[in-house]
Amino acid sequence: MIAAWFCHTLVLWFWHAAGPYDAAVEHGGLHLLEHASFAGTALWFWQAVLSRSARRRAPALALLATFAMALQSVFLSALLTFARSPWYSSYRDGAGRWGLDPLADQQLAGLLMWVPAGAVHLAAGLYVLHHWLGADDPTPTRPTAPWPAARS
Repeated sequence: MIAAWFCHTLVLWFWHAAGPYDAAVEHGGLHLLEHASFAGTALWFWQAVLSRSARRRAPALALLATFAMALQSVFLSALLTFARSPWYSSYRDGAGRWGLDPLADQQLAGLLMWVPAGAVHLAAGLYVLHHWLGADDPTPTRPTAPWPAARS
């Protein structure tokens, strides 16, 4: 789980650095690699956190990993949203097509990354917490009667 968290965090920050981001926008193969690495490390991370075995073996670690990933995403999103100048040259070139200035385009992207991703992290964290508190415990919560119920 820790390795999956580390790799997904590294991929998230790497591809949001100006050089790799602009290179991926300009070159189709890199763009495909960027999204494949996002998808691959995200699948690895979420499988490690949300699997039944992870929830049973290390629920506190699963919850901590989810929270730590949410912090990475929120911090990056906030940096993009509240930046005073555009980070990427591709925003300078492409934002005009949508009627936005480059900084507004980047700020909108930061908000889109912040709010939906935050909802996913919150939902996942609540799911892990729910199961940690015993929701998937197969033992019954109230005792069963030692004899069959009377029929009327």
